[in-house]
Amino acid sequence: MTNFDFLTNFKPIIIDDIFTDEEYKSVYDMTEATFNAALKGEANFNENNNGSGAVFVDKNTGYASMTNSFSAVIQNKILATFRRYVELSDNIMLNTHVARYTHKSGYTPNLRPHFDRGLRFPSYTMSIQLDKTLDWDLGANGTTANLSSNQALMFSGSHQAHYRPPVEFKEDDVYDVIVCQVQMMDYPRLDLDAQDMLLKESLRSYSDALGYEKAVEPIEPKEFENFFTPEEYASIYEVVNSVMAKGLEDGDDKYLHMPKITNNGFIIFTGFRETEIGQKVINKVKDFFESIIEEPVREVGVLFARYTKDSGSNPTLMPHGDRNEKHLALTLTVELDKTLDWPFVVEDTFFDMRNNLGVLFSGSHQPHWRPDLEFGDKDYYDIILLQTHALSDDTLLDEDFFVKMDHKAAHYREKYYSLLARSISKIRPDDKPQ
Repeated sequence: MTNFDFLTNFKPIIIDDIFTDEEYKSVYDMTEATFNAALKGEANFNENNNGSGAVFVDKNTGYASMTNSFSAVIQNKILATFRRYVELSDNIMLNTHVARYTHKSGYTPNLRPHFDRGLRFPSYTMSIQLDKTLDWDLGANGTTANLSSNQALMFSGSHQAHYRPPVEFKEDDVYDVIVCQVQMMDYPRLDLDAQDMLLKESLRSYSDALGYEKAVEPIEPKEFENFFTPEEYASIYEVVNSVMAKGLEDGDDKYLHMPKITNNGFIIFTGFRETEIGQKVINKVKDFFESIIEEPVREVGVLFARYTKDSGSNPTLMPHGDRNEKHLALTLTVELDKTLDWPFVVEDTFFDMRNNLGVLFSGSHQPHWRPDLEFGDKDYYDIILLQTHALSDDTLLDEDFFVKMDHKAAHYREKYYSLLARSISKIRPDDKPQ
């Protein structure tokens, strides 16, 4: 038995009469005014809880949620309910919020099979049914319940798949629940990689059984040491150096056959696919991507980039999402030769780059960037960038998506202005988003 078998094997419990009539009313006294103001446009929704405002929207599930806390009476009642059924120490953290599923959130209500990734410690979860205008089953670890108002289903949100079947919400339909999570801080922090492995098969099984299409989610940024073998690494430069030699031969310019991206300060080569050496590298990376997502991917695009003042300007990399990929991108950037160090950042995650270190992320969905760095006249910084998407991904990214990504990138420009001031000063009025 592992430390968490008691959670993985926990049998979900249906609980009746959570609140008294007075307690139930007090929940709505606090939440109705908050939700109604937001839903009528008198207050703003904040997508995915950006930390401001009384109400936020989870666009992936189509619910609005309030950020205000319940009264001590309600919090204590919820905690006492947990303690009736499971043994808890005093070293716990109780999180609660009301979720209102409604088309007025701006998104389609749904609850795909998932486990709670926002938790830091192993947890029990209790979903308390409030008022509703339609029936909607809640399932957890194979137990399904059509809850009535003031009933709850208790399970382990950290270690058990939970879900609702697809259901059609009409324009005025509303479905309210209280989501309660008690995190047990006596245990080690959760390892998301381990959780993914533990629940991967059950999540896929429930998704198939419920008729959900394959979920498209950005990959968690991760680094890989010594990505290429010494032979593979040398073969990349065999191709690049041959192109440079041809440039010198044809026009006394080693970059003659490598386009210059002047404002961003790098020089590129995209012809790897036409060479036998390049195709071997591409095949290796294709196998790597498929081992990560465990399904086929389309052919891998590959780009060599040399950041250098020879491009015509000092190199920069502003926060941006990749617009070249029309599906959720699987992106790998590998640091090659260089004369100076330059960190790589995916949203808020900083990677201390090292020779032959690869960083895997979703370039289409995760703004990425590098802080200001002054290059000398002879400095250079080489990378190879490889990108693809899952063959099963039939969700096309449209211009509305890319506009949202532009706004998200602008958020990181503002947040890290002190690290990007010189790069920002280079932006020209007619520049397109990177």
